[in-house]
Amino acid sequence: MKGKIITLLICMMLLITFFAVSKNNEKLAINEDIKDIKPLSFDEVEAPVWESGDSWTYNIANMEFVIDDENLSENLTLIINAQIGDFTLEVIDDTGDIYQVGIIETTIEGNYLLDTDFGDGPIRVSGDLEDTVLAGNLYFNKSDLGVAKFEGLVDGKLTVNIEEQPYFDRSVFPKIPIPMTIYLEVEMENPFPVIQFPLNSSFMVWGMPAINASIGGTIESIWLNIFNFINQKIRKWGIIPPIARIFGLDEQMLQDASDMIDDILPIIDIKYVLNEYLEVNNWVNTPELPFMFFCNDTAEITVPAGTFDTYEILIAGGLGTIYYAPEVGNIIKIEGNFADALPFLNGIDAELKEYNYN
Repeated sequence: MKGKIITLLICMMLLITFFAVSKNNEKLAINEDIKDIKPLSFDEVEAPVWESGDSWTYNIANMEFVIDDENLSENLTLIINAQIGDFTLEVIDDTGDIYQVGIIETTIEGNYLLDTDFGDGPIRVSGDLEDTVLAGNLYFNKSDLGVAKFEGLVDGKLTVNIEEQPYFDRSVFPKIPIPMTIYLEVEMENPFPVIQFPLNSSFMVWGMPAINASIGGTIESIWLNIFNFINQKIRKWGIIPPIARIFGLDEQMLQDASDMIDDILPIIDIKYVLNEYLEVNNWVNTPELPFMFFCNDTAEITVPAGTFDTYEILIAGGLGTIYYAPEVGNIIKIEGNFADALPFLNGIDAELKEYNYN
């Protein structure tokens, strides 16, 4: 009897030991599992604080702008492809509620295609940018880095190839580089931020608000002055009818072309031409685009300026990606082919080359 009791006690001790070991092993396994679980990230960064002298230089391998019936006018399609080797943004003024950021003068290369119709027939013009420089200013709200205004100056030569027009024999216009200076101003009625701050990687979704922007500016060229001078002499001498007969042109069409040239030259006012000849006002209105940006991850990204911890922001369901680095206080990489998902910008491929930010 005594032996049975001892045996039972031994069995109970073995069972207790077994359960204890099992519990410890279970705890160890749970701890290991917990280590493997990536906790939800609730990290947040506020909008960066920029100071005068801060700068960022990008290599823009490709950037495609499109203006067409989707975002401006059914009478105009303009496609511009550009490459900029050193696109530098430098904070010029950090006083008040707005950052003034200068676009430091840089060389721009690319090509363009223009399709339009002033009512007499289709006009198609294509060409390249030669010996062209870009400079200007961008204005950002301090609170959220919303883009408020853009001022740009493009100065150089445009190779003009008139592929189609209803007025003259095409052979009259050889493909020649035309010196031209374009000053463009775009002002946002409601500045919009590309990145929503405070930014975190715990499943953020935001959209692009409706955009109301006014477009203005001027186009100047020595050739526009020459065309205007010739047109003035033709009108003064009253020789439009004989010119029409000599070249076999419709006299009324030639008169209409002369009237238009007289009206818009020697300096083209972009706002006036948009209003009077393309039957649109100079205001660009785009609808709200909800769920356009999505951030729920971080990534270590290497660009020519270095390797950075970034917030990964998907654009338009994955058509493009923005990488924002708090250490740099700006975007370090943006890439994507947006087709018709975004207004004006069809595609971009840019990386940060160097920066100066404290």
